[in-house]
Amino acid sequence: MDENSQTGSAQNPAPNQEELLRAQLDQMTSMCKRALADLDNYKKTMFAQVGAVRDNASADILKEFLTVLDSFERGKSFFEKLPAEEKKGIDGIYQLLKKTFEKCGVKEIPTIGQKVDMLLHEPLMQAAGEAGVILEELEKGYVMGSVVLRPAKVKIGG
Repeated sequence: MDENSQTGSAQNPAPNQEELLRAQLDQMTSMCKRALADLDNYKKTMFAQVGAVRDNASADILKEFLTVLDSFERGKSFFEKLPAEEKKGIDGIYQLLKKTFEKCGVKEIPTIGQKVDMLLHEPLMQAAGEAGVILEELEKGYVMGSVVLRPAKVKIGG
């Protein structure tokens, strides 16, 4: 009977305690690795979403201040007629506003002589000239990185 029980166990070995524990350890290790990978992906997604929300909020605020910048630029000829002290103060505020836009990564969209790009330019008028080339800038456009804050309003050749 000893031989049969030995051969029976040799043919159908019962897993011992160590093998069971090793299998459980492997399973738990695999689950932990998947959980850590899921957590890492979640963190990356959250950082990207927070960055997108921050960029959109910044863009919204900067869009509002574009009208202030436009007003300064439209009033340049009027400011030239002011006394030196007043002109210096207004110019200082204008320069500070421009530097703030630069720090935020806001850049003017190139226009005159450029081929019209419907993502960057808004053609409002057409005149004689080379087709699809910008002839005149009617209102400045601005970008912040890859975000168009406001397309440039232009006159194009046709």
